[in-house]
Amino acid sequence: MKIVQSFWSKPALKPDHDWDGALKRGETGGWLDKKAYYRSWAFSCLRLRQYYDNVELVTDAAGKEILIDRMGLPYTSVRMDLDCLAEAPNDLWALGKVYAYSLQDKPFIHVDSDVYIWDRLTQLDGAPLMVQNFEKHSYFNDILRNYRAVFPYFPPCVEACVDSKEIVWSVNAGIFGGNDCAFIKEYAQMAIRFVRENQRFFAGVALAEFNMIFEQILFFYMAQQNSHAITRLFDETISRYDPWIVNFQDVPHATKYIHAIGPYKRDPVINDLVAHHLRTDFPEYYDRIEENLT
Repeated sequence: MKIVQSFWSKPALKPDHDWDGALKRGETGGWLDKKAYYRSWAFSCLRLRQYYDNVELVTDAAGKEILIDRMGLPYTSVRMDLDCLAEAPNDLWALGKVYAYSLQDKPFIHVDSDVYIWDRLTQLDGAPLMVQNFEKHSYFNDILRNYRAVFPYFPPCVEACVDSKEIVWSVNAGIFGGNDCAFIKEYAQMAIRFVRENQRFFAGVALAEFNMIFEQILFFYMAQQNSHAITRLFDETISRYDPWIVNFQDVPHATKYIHAIGPYKRDPVINDLVAHHLRTDFPEYYDRIEENLT
């Protein structure tokens, strides 16, 4: 199975590539600082390369400069297709992921840069569609209504959820992919259309939570609409940020998968644990970040 990671650099960099800019969510990927962000990138890639021989990076020219030229991460192939997103708003960070999904013609697993593994993801082998887990929360209902009040276009399967009294479902796309590349392309094209059809209305709108809608909620309901089953790495349905997903204490024996999701990136303990594991397991890359990425 091919592994894919995507790095659209625009949300992570200021226009002038100022490495010492103010601490902002986009510029640090949600981590406490830029070094923590790039440590996570390195640790995620290097853990994947322990178990997979085909790990592709989809990025842009600036992303290649950082992850390949400066950090020397051992991706087996690099595509720079994301330069086409140069005019897209910085806040739509999931757009780079969705575009990377749309490029895949063979079975794949896309893995986020805050996911670390200590074994192959064998339970997903052969799955037509796969994600990390399902999520369910009334908060999703709220954000759907908020954006529907501003944006004129919603795909029908998501439109049906806006006024529903049922709690809205989503997927967690910490890992995402499968063998059904035709459906994944169809979904990715719909997600891109979802963004494009509403772009005239972006001015003055906080777009961060829109990522969750066009990437994760849309995928759940498009698959349901087409009667496509989704295989999950974890059967547990997560309401928001369950702590078991960052259980470093039991790595590598009981825990073989970590996803430093959401607010855990702002936790100094999690930042220190990622740094510790990178320094212990891959000291050359830890030192490279310390020396070259200030």
